[in-house]
Amino acid sequence: MVLNRTSLFSALLILLLAMTGLYLNSQRGLLADDDNLWLHFTSQKIMEPARGQALEESIIQYVQAQQASDASILRLTERSKYLYNYALPVLAWHYMATLVTTPQTTADYPAYIATFLNLALPVTSLAAWLVLVAVLLRLNEPALWRATLAGLGLIAALMLLPNNPPMMNLLAFNNPIHALSNFAGFVLNPWHGFSVYSFTPRNNLIVLVIAVFALRWYGRNRAAYVLMLPLFGVHSSLSLVVMVHLVALDLLRQRQKLRDPVILAAIAAGMGYGLWRETLWALVGSSSLVMAALGGLILVFAWAIWAPRPLLGAEKWLARPQTWLQRQPAAAQDVLLLMAFWLVSLPPVYIISLFMDPQQNFYFWHQLHGRALGVMGAVIFIGLAYYLPSNWSLRFSMFTLLIWAIGFTVHATSKPNPYATALVQAEMHEAYLSGQIGAEDYKYLSGPGFVLSEQTLYYALGQMMVMHNDRQPDLQRVAIPGGR
Repeated sequence: MVLNRTSLFSALLILLLAMTGLYLNSQRGLLADDDNLWLHFTSQKIMEPARGQALEESIIQYVQAQQASDASILRLTERSKYLYNYALPVLAWHYMATLVTTPQTTADYPAYIATFLNLALPVTSLAAWLVLVAVLLRLNEPALWRATLAGLGLIAALMLLPNNPPMMNLLAFNNPIHALSNFAGFVLNPWHGFSVYSFTPRNNLIVLVIAVFALRWYGRNRAAYVLMLPLFGVHSSLSLVVMVHLVALDLLRQRQKLRDPVILAAIAAGMGYGLWRETLWALVGSSSLVMAALGGLILVFAWAIWAPRPLLGAEKWLARPQTWLQRQPAAAQDVLLLMAFWLVSLPPVYIISLFMDPQQNFYFWHQLHGRALGVMGAVIFIGLAYYLPSNWSLRFSMFTLLIWAIGFTVHATSKPNPYATALVQAEMHEAYLSGQIGAEDYKYLSGPGFVLSEQTLYYALGQMMVMHNDRQPDLQRVAIPGGR
């Protein structure tokens, strides 16, 4: 492999985009909030799972006795089961936490947690970007560099749109205008939740999925499926979604490739691990329904790979669109098929959701398409960029990068740095937990039905794991029986 200046310059540009994008999203979302504090708690729990689980079970029993709502208890229960969904980042965070000075008093803890968040989460995100750049350098394809820069540049520029953070639950709207508005915002600027330029395991997976598809587009199918295996350690449940899509794409485009024993072994290992680790099956449907569906899918999968005529004579009706599709670039073929999957599957998923209870819809059916679109959204932008003529691709990239440079400079200089924001929030959690301020002055109470603020709870749980103290009496003091 011989690298030229263009490849190296493109790699540096992509890493510069990654670092600036991470900083902007850190200003927006690298907060001492319930999600990030829970991630810190898991980084401690993974080395002492029995102790961490005992603390969570004690809290769950307490809020149940205080008549918390079913929805709030479900959130706590599901989070307590989710430890290994992000096994690799969580382990990395645990060892990075050892680089931060252990707090000696509760007054020291806010600075500790702010330092941890601003060290551990961005570093693991940059590691994902380095993997992507390494794959791009290995492939060293000019068209891939152009499309990746164009797609990532456009995504960065769209981050500057003034829309409010959209919902991942794309079907959770009765008003079609609101549904379309939310969908447009989610596609164009999903904020830090599903941005390729953000810091959680979900965002890291989005970066790595680009590398998987890049390998596919240039004929490295084995490598693509093998790369999927460690991705299950980054975000197990979303990797399961990606693997299902990869298999579906290959069934339609190149089913003979699925007969490769290495690819079959990678699919079996990945799917087996993902199905084993998934904790939301009860929120998909009944256990008998799930088992029947999985058994049926395995049979359909086997038939589709090895049957001489898997479509039972329908091939002639698909010959013309298939011929047209094969004339498109490999990347565009995947992108067009992905969009077709989502469009065709939307009506049946919506119909199924009409017969499910609100919790099943909230945690699965209403967000199924949002998860798929979110984790492969960057792939869509890059795949569509292949349609740009080569002479326009560079100009388009430079234009979007100029917009991004101006917007990033304005945002970065007008907003506080992420450490300062996280520190202020953590200090408020400590003040509330210690009784220095009351509920009327605390900004982070959870919604109706929550006996405990989730932000206060995971702040305290993380502190108990790190400092080996007991903040449960303080949590009980700030509890709101029955929820507010």
